[in-house]
Amino acid sequence: MVSLVCKARSTLARGVWIVGLSLVSGAMVACGGTQLSQAPHEGPPVRVEATGDVWTLVAEVPESGWQWSIEQTRPVFDRDLLYVAARRPNPLFRYAQNPVTQRLRTPIPSFRPIEVWVAVIGFDADMDDAVYARALFSPPATTETDAQADPDATR
Repeated sequence: MVSLVCKARSTLARGVWIVGLSLVSGAMVACGGTQLSQAPHEGPPVRVEATGDVWTLVAEVPESGWQWSIEQTRPVFDRDLLYVAARRPNPLFRYAQNPVTQRLRTPIPSFRPIEVWVAVIGFDADMDDAVYARALFSPPATTETDAQADPDATR
């Protein structure tokens, strides 16, 4: 009888230890997340356009050489968050000083509202130091019921 009680206590303690470790590791991952700034976006102007059934990010940059990449998307209750890195041009190369329109197709459906956060970073900067600023919020282009009611409308 004593042996059964000791084994039960040992199993219970091991279970509590495992749950505690998973909670601590989950909190550490959550704390090491995306850095957001309350300051307004100060990079190249951006907007979104509905291209077919998804959003396309459109940036007006002062010169070619800018590199845009989607770092992550996060669906939340009433909108989708889009985190984008805008990497400055390589200073070792010369670029034409002409304004350029760059487009980045996103995986976010255009019937969902979108909130875009942009981190403007140096050409060789590390993404761990990136700080995202809110660039824009756009309501949905169409409603989901409209898109489902007539799927051939975009063809």
